[in-house]
Amino acid sequence: MKNRIVSIFSGFIIALLCSLILFYLIQKTLLADIKNYIKALKELEQSIVQSTPIFSDYNKTEVSSELRKHLNHDHIAVTRKYSPVENQQNIDKLIALGDLIYLKGGAAEKYYFYNVPKTNRYLRKEAISGLNKLTTRLQQKMDVLFYGGTLKIAITSAIRPADYQKELTRVNFNAVNESTHSSGMSMDIFVDDFYLNTDPYTAHFLSKRVIDLIRPAIGYYLGDALSRQLHTILSQSLIELQREKILYIIYEERQRCFHITFL
Repeated sequence: MKNRIVSIFSGFIIALLCSLILFYLIQKTLLADIKNYIKALKELEQSIVQSTPIFSDYNKTEVSSELRKHLNHDHIAVTRKYSPVENQQNIDKLIALGDLIYLKGGAAEKYYFYNVPKTNRYLRKEAISGLNKLTTRLQQKMDVLFYGGTLKIAITSAIRPADYQKELTRVNFNAVNESTHSSGMSMDIFVDDFYLNTDPYTAHFLSKRVIDLIRPAIGYYLGDALSRQLHTILSQSLIELQREKILYIIYEERQRCFHITFL
């Protein structure tokens, strides 16, 4: 009986020691992975700060001219072939026909919504093709210039029915009576809000779970902290795509956004 008790006690001590050793190793790995993540974020931040001017320094005469080269009349001219969406019923019909596509957003997309009702998160399929070209161009810049990092843009407006636009002109001095938003070919991007993050290697699945919990908040904080530089990167990409005849842009400084119409 005594030997049995000693054996059980010894087994308990061994199991406890093994658990403590395992806990120590996991904790050590977890801390190391988190430190690596923080280090990768700092490297990404510094690479952008050191190589990219803030927008107010970048936005000189030539750039400013490019960002307002095609004003509202040009945007309207290229969307004439699309009948304006008058109301929500028109939107529902175009959705049923497959002419308007829902913008899902979410973790897999390189954009997110900033105060856009779900009923207005639609664009024509031709415009979505242009949006994909824009997000691809932005990611290419991140991969080439900054060795990776995920950049997401904030969409503040997509399709807007004409009846909504009329109501908007009553409360918003900058709103126009005839807007290309009702064509389903235009969208606005907010220039003071971005998502920026990196996806580091993790040695343990628990590290990944912990980091995944904090990554979204850190991504928005970092995007906001570097918004002036990211504003420049976004501007560069838009100017390139405008020269390639993919889209037209208007920089709306008061509204803090880019109005974009896809061609």
